[in-house]
Amino acid sequence: LTALKRFEEAEEALLEAHGILVAAPGEEREQSTPVIGYLVDLYDAWHAAEPDGGYDTKAATWRAELAGPTSKPATRQHSAQTGSG
Repeated sequence: LTALKRFEEAEEALLEAHGILVAAPGEEREQSTPVIGYLVDLYDAWHAAEPDGGYDTKAATWRAELAGPTSKPATRQHSAQTGSG
């Protein structure tokens, strides 16, 4: 669908698939990783077609999801430090 520039349909299908897979137990859950890659590809293509649509931001969000939760512990630590102030 992305290659056909049917971006809205592709987005709906991929988000639905991602939701189903992350709710699944075990190995099925791991199948969400390729779907995230497809979401990144979708939003990159959509951004190329509609640069003012904010799709580059969506692509960046999903790219961060692929990278994993590396910044989350630092964010919590920073919040704790600023809260004790």
